[in-house]
Amino acid sequence: MAKELQVQTVNDFPYWSQVAYKDIDKNIMNAGCAPTAISMVLKALGKDVAPNMLCQKCKGHGWSSSSGASKEKLFPYIGKQFDVPVEQITSFSKCCELAKQGYPIVLDGQKDPGTTW
Repeated sequence: MAKELQVQTVNDFPYWSQVAYKDIDKNIMNAGCAPTAISMVLKALGKDVAPNMLCQKCKGHGWSSSSGASKEKLFPYIGKQFDVPVEQITSFSKCCELAKQGYPIVLDGQKDPGTTW
């Protein structure tokens, strides 16, 4: 099993940086955005799963080290595997409303081609 990073806490919420995996698992650093974000939410919900563990579990179920995440497959798979509700939200106001109620939110974003984070 690969070395695991200790979870940190930021604003009372579990936090892992996918960039911190650069010397441990380049797949997480390069394509692990979704599994890292999902791991933080799962940890906050009391599920003990770190990004590298989640990447292994999700291979072939909506995540790959070469192409990253397919949210249409990955998020429903995670919901079933960890018995957590998953809802796709396309309304910014609904997202804000749920966040104000304390629900964790995972945002899907992309960088502009030719740029780096």
